[in-house]
Amino acid sequence: MKTQIFKAESRGRSDYGWLHATYSFSFGQYYDPNRLHFGHLKVLNDDIIEPGKGFGTHPHNNMEIISIPLKGKLAHKDSTGHESILTCGDIQVMSAGSGITHSEYNGSNSDICNLLQIWIEPKIQNTQPQYAEKKFNWHETQDLWVTIASGFNDHGAIAIGQDAAISLACLKSNTSLDYTLKKKGNKCFIMAIDGSVMKGNEILNRRDAIGLNGVITTVSIQSQIASQILLIEVP
Repeated sequence: MKTQIFKAESRGRSDYGWLHATYSFSFGQYYDPNRLHFGHLKVLNDDIIEPGKGFGTHPHNNMEIISIPLKGKLAHKDSTGHESILTCGDIQVMSAGSGITHSEYNGSNSDICNLLQIWIEPKIQNTQPQYAEKKFNWHETQDLWVTIASGFNDHGAIAIGQDAAISLACLKSNTSLDYTLKKKGNKCFIMAIDGSVMKGNEILNRRDAIGLNGVITTVSIQSQIASQILLIEVP
């Protein structure tokens, strides 16, 4: 099994005043030829949006876009007619397909909004655009994987158009947790959203990540302190 370490401080950064963005992979003005993508995982952005600010209406196509609010309120509006305010626990998935436009704003005029946004290339191009959102208690569920988005018909997860799965876990201190991959040959990307965990001999602190590639069936992690973990299984 091959590993690639993504230390938090090595990520790309942009500061637009209203937006403070951190990039795991090349995005916008940030370009690193060694970090173009991880398999079909194209984007993992860690965005902080200032109060009352946000992204105006803009288009997407042929991408599975998953938004995970971590703090504050995310105001969403799109061309499929959906309009909502999302908070921590709410998960949003847009299958952009043949084309969708949307806007994303901080829904508060006093507090910041922090979210993770994930882009995964779909299996099939130019499908009918789809939108879904659902509340998960992942940040309250202890020591279990909560699969929030999946192309494997996982019970309760929001469907996406790729043989991929996105799972979250909250671990108590000194707790082990295993994840069994759903498809042979898939890669696995793990980020410590908060806390500190071990994967083998590697320690992942807040916003550190590790990419696993090769023959993988089961992944084991061990928390050192109370931790929140993001795991993305992707072709």
